[in-house]
Amino acid sequence: MSDHQTLPRSISFHLDRLTKLVISRIVVRDDFPQFLLSIGKQLKILEIQHTNFIGESLQGFQKKFDMLEELILQANDISINGLKEIIKICDVSLKKLIIFEKDITGDPLDGFSGELNQLKHLDVEGSAFSASGLAALISIIGPQLQYLKLPYKRDLYEEPILQYPKNQRLKVNIYFRSNGSNNDNANSLSNMFQSLGKHITSLKMPYDCMISEGLEELPVSLCNLEKIYLKHSKITEAALRGLLFISGCGLKYLNLERSLIKGNNLFGLQGKFPNLSKLIASGCQNLSDSGLYALLVMCGPQLEYLDLHDTNISGDDLEKLNLVFPQILELNLGFTKFTDNGLKGLLTASGYKLKRLYLQETEITGKIIIGKTFKLSHLSLAGCKQLTDKGLCNLLDHTGNHLKSLNLSHTNILGEGLAMTGCPVNLDWLQSLILKGCKQLTFQGL
Repeated sequence: MSDHQTLPRSISFHLDRLTKLVISRIVVRDDFPQFLLSIGKQLKILEIQHTNFIGESLQGFQKKFDMLEELILQANDISINGLKEIIKICDVSLKKLIIFEKDITGDPLDGFSGELNQLKHLDVEGSAFSASGLAALISIIGPQLQYLKLPYKRDLYEEPILQYPKNQRLKVNIYFRSNGSNNDNANSLSNMFQSLGKHITSLKMPYDCMISEGLEELPVSLCNLEKIYLKHSKITEAALRGLLFISGCGLKYLNLERSLIKGNNLFGLQGKFPNLSKLIASGCQNLSDSGLYALLVMCGPQLEYLDLHDTNISGDDLEKLNLVFPQILELNLGFTKFTDNGLKGLLTASGYKLKRLYLQETEITGKIIIGKTFKLSHLSLAGCKQLTDKGLCNLLDHTGNHLKSLNLSHTNILGEGLAMTGCPVNLDWLQSLILKGCKQLTFQGL
């Protein structure tokens, strides 16, 4: 419906089988309750978005939607009293509640008489809930709550007043926005961790978040933390070390993309995260070779994905890496300074399951011997100016017989050397071969 349309005052039929209702960008009049009376009790999903709906017109509304499981309220004019009335019509069955209403603080929600005993998913990231308002909302939610996505407001974590003792399985997802001050951020994080610590499963800090210290000494444990997003974050080495120090061994995802870390101060956390499956450090221009080594020794045998592209890493320190990553599936080393020695060290540590290897614009020649054959499906050597025919043959000899995609664009290979060296490579599965910009490639080599 367009912005000029209004909800009909009444309709002459009943929508008894309607299971999903989306009301968006229309004018909602005071007789909206009459419209709801025409909706059957089969309704499971209700979305009200970008309207003038306040919600208070539902006061005294007797009908209950006993099967309504999902309620989404976004960018309306809903008041706190209106929110109470909306919740009343579906409090028995509601399992998922998303509130993106900037004018709702949650006060005085403590006067609400209903209970959300079946609620499993609560997302109030886009709201303006105060600490007391959020606490009041949490107090009416039963022990089934498993997922909680919170906003970051400066006053929300000024003191650790929020406690969630009802459900040990509660998962909290927090998008931590910056206060602009190192001390304020550290204090807010400290209070937030003390309030929610064991329940936090996901933590995200944006580019403007500045934290320099004060985390390692916290008397808390983020024992259920699974994901850390620090993309573009200005977090310092000390703060990162502190955050990792209080994180539990269940961490599965660590994103440091384009952060300022060097990694040199991360030693001492060897084997800390045996369940880490995805490590992203792409674009970390300050990351050193020793820092990468410190990051890798934190990982365990579950690592599946490692992204280091667009860094200044050569990988030379990896020759001494005494670890094995048997589950590794993808290595992205493109646009780095990786050398043959670095590649050898990382491939030696990789298991036979490796499927995708990206080496574009690196310093490798391909003249390495590692004594194992992988099952690669994708190999990119684009822009590897030091790559020779012999080196290419050697690398292909390690790829296995299931290669589907091979990118050799903008290399200096001749191609003739493959025949001269008797390269015993089987490319029967190859589907994509890219030779764009291979100016040295001869007809015989092709």
